[in-house]
Amino acid sequence: MAMTLYQLLGVEPTAGTEEIKNAYIRKAAQLRSAGARATTQLNAVQQAYEILNDPGSRSRYDKAPYLVAERDSSDSVDVASMLTPRNVITVAVVLILALGAAAYFQKERQRARIERERIEAQRQVDEERRKEEAEQRAEERRSADLRRQELQQQRELERASSLQRSDMMRRESADRSVALREQQLEVQRQREANRQEQAERARVEREARMQLERDKRLLREMEANHPRRF
Repeated sequence: MAMTLYQLLGVEPTAGTEEIKNAYIRKAAQLRSAGARATTQLNAVQQAYEILNDPGSRSRYDKAPYLVAERDSSDSVDVASMLTPRNVITVAVVLILALGAAAYFQKERQRARIERERIEAQRQVDEERRKEEAEQRAEERRSADLRRQELQQQRELERASSLQRSDMMRRESADRSVALREQQLEVQRQREANRQEQAERARVEREARMQLERDKRLLREMEANHPRRF
């Protein structure tokens, strides 16, 4: 009998993933207990579960559903009684549907495999991109750290140079101050020497004038005492 994949698993088209999984487990257990006679039906159930369990395959199936044939191997039917023209046509249709379903299942499995490979490849590409971005950010941080270190070293050098210039200027200013004080002291010494020299000259002149006055006074006294001699 032809039925949908949902009917083959015994679930409603609105069934969730967990319900489909449980239905498949029950159905597969029943078919395995039936032995080798239910192998074809078990394969059909497995293929139905693979399609309905994958969201992409299930979505494509829901857009274009098709029927598959379920063979009840538990019924013992005479093969000769089934070889009527109508049954032959039915069997042929069922075989065509089964082949189409098998081809569809194979195609869906291949498509799912390709999709998984594509997702895995995209994941690897994304992972590589994230690694490259992380390495780029790390390199940018290292470059920023190096620039900050260079700026810090440059500021320290400029500060040291400024301090060195300031110290040099202070030393030059101190040297100029010392030289100026020495010049001022030298000028003061020269002025003092000049004052002493002028004082000595004035003293000598006073002594000379005083000696001269004494000599004159002595001469007047001599003239006064001995007028005839002069």
